[in-house]
Amino acid sequence: MSTPRGPCRILKQMGVLKSALKSFSTTSSVLATKTTKTFNKDIVIRNIDESQQSPLMVIVGWSNSKNRQVAKYSELFEKQGFTTVSVSCQLYRFAMFYDTLFADDTQACIDAFTTQRNVNKERKVFFQLFSTPGPAMYVNIMNYYYQYIEGHFGTDRHQNKDKKDVANISGVVFDSPTVASGNAEQFSNGMKGNSTNMVTDYMFDVLGKMVYAYAVRNSKMHNHGPEFFRNMPVLIPQLVLFSKADRIAGYEEILQYIKQQKSAGADVQHKMWDDSPHVLHYRQHAEEYTQLVGTFLENCIAAAKVSAELKSESKIYSVMDSSADASDIGIVYPAKRKM
Repeated sequence: MSTPRGPCRILKQMGVLKSALKSFSTTSSVLATKTTKTFNKDIVIRNIDESQQSPLMVIVGWSNSKNRQVAKYSELFEKQGFTTVSVSCQLYRFAMFYDTLFADDTQACIDAFTTQRNVNKERKVFFQLFSTPGPAMYVNIMNYYYQYIEGHFGTDRHQNKDKKDVANISGVVFDSPTVASGNAEQFSNGMKGNSTNMVTDYMFDVLGKMVYAYAVRNSKMHNHGPEFFRNMPVLIPQLVLFSKADRIAGYEEILQYIKQQKSAGADVQHKMWDDSPHVLHYRQHAEEYTQLVGTFLENCIAAAKVSAELKSESKIYSVMDSSADASDIGIVYPAKRKM
C-alpha cells in the first residue's frame, strides 16, 4: 500500500506542526536524544530517551508497509519529544501465519517497546494502529498483559512472565481500522492497496480471492478477531480516523464499533472524512489530521497517571471449543464465561 508523501514538509511551511502539537510535547523537562536503533528489519526505535521520561509511541503499520513509509508518521511524534517504535507488517505473515510468524512479530514488538520502558515502568505508552495488522497486533498485546482470551497469544508460548509488569497504555489512535471480518473482495482490495495499475490490480484481485478462500476465511483472527477487539478488558481513550471512501475498512462497521465502545464506557473520539482512501487520510487532510491527533494526545498526557481502566464485568473468551456458526460477515462468537 502507498502512503502520504511529503506531509511534514508542507506542514513545516504552514507552521502547523508547531502550533497544533505544541501543547502535547513531553511533560518532562528532559529532552529525548536523537538516537535511532534498528531493533530488527521490521522494527525501528527512534528518538530514544535514556531517562524514559518522555511519552512512548508504538506505531504498527498497514499490510506490506515499509519502514520509510511508517517513518513519516513517526516524524510527527519525534518532533515533540516522543520516543517511537515503528513496526512494518508483511501481509503474508498476518494473513496466513497468524499464530506463528505474526505471533513472533507481536513478541518482537513487545520486546522492542519494553526496552524503552524498562527503567521507567510508568512511562506513558501510546499506540497508532493502521488497517488490519494494527488492531490484530493490539489484540495480541492486550492479551499478553490481561489474558482475556484462552488459547491465544499471551497464554501460549508467548507469555508475560512478570504479571505485575503491565504497560501504562494511555491512548490509542486508530487509522483506517478494520473492525469486522471482511469478505474476499475487501481482502483483495487490501492486497491492491491504493494502486492504480490495471495489470497489478487484476493480479492481486485474483490472488487475494484465492488466499482468502484457502487461508484467511478459516483463520482464527478472521473468525474470532472482531469479538476479541470489541471486548478488551480495559477501557483506554481512543481516537478513530476513517473515511466513507475506504474500500477496505467499511465506515458503517466502524461507526457501529464506536457506538459499542461508548456504550461500554470507553472515551472514543472520531473523525470521518468523505474522500480519503485507506490509510491516506494524513496525505489528504494533513493539517486537520495533525490537529486531531495533537489534541487527543495532549488530553491523554494531561490525564491521570494510569489511563487504562479495568471493566467491571470482564469476560474470558476461548478459541478452544467454539461451535457457533459464522455470521454473514464471518464472525464466530466464542464461548464466554465470567472471570
